Amino acid sequence: MRRLLIGIAAALALAGAARAGPAVSAAEAVSRGDAAVNRHDYRAAMEWYGVAAQQKDPAAEDEIGDLYYYGHGVEQNYIEAMAWYRAAADQGYSYGQANVGYLYQEGLGVKEDFAQARSWYEKAVAQGNADAENNLASMYQNGQGVAPDYPAALALFKKAADQHHGAAERNIAIMYEDGQIGPADAATIRGWYQRAADDGDDEARDWLKAHPGR
Repeated sequence: MRRLLIGIAAALALAGAARAGPAVSAAEAVSRGDAAVNRHDYRAAMEWYGVAAQQKDPAAEDEIGDLYYYGHGVEQNYIEAMAWYRAAADQGYSYGQANVGYLYQEGLGVKEDFAQARSWYEKAVAQGNADAENNLASMYQNGQGVAPDYPAALALFKKAADQHHGAAERNIAIMYEDGQIGPADAATIRGWYQRAADDGDDEARDWLKAHPGR
């Protein structure tokens, strides 16, 4: 499913390759691409990721997928994002696998397919990817392609929470709130929201502001 960059992205990647020359390694090009993203210079990011992607670096392929997914420096294009995520996933890159799973789960750029989503998440979960653990848990929680299984969902959310995944910690709080995993006192629920907020989850922070002293 590997596809070439198109239009302006192709020109940028080639320009970056010409500028960088053969001495720039894939790892260095990815590092420079990351630095460009951090300063919101997405044109430069595409150039540097393009240099690394020409060397078939899966991290670069995944990052190019992100640029297309979010529409950073290029027109937002879920189909193109999927192509790049899949290129990374096919090399066993867990973040690419998790992203392919997510696009299948949400039906973005592809037809919604919970079986495919679950399959790709499971590949990433086997490598300890917290995003995949959280998203696969949500499938069990919501019965997407499987019968609802709250214990399985909780176990996966907790695996992600052990890696300080804020959304997973918030999802555990929600499961307690909704009575999906047995009774819990207010302190326990608030504790999970607090953990999520401490790990950068904005929705958890909003909940805490809306429930002061609960």
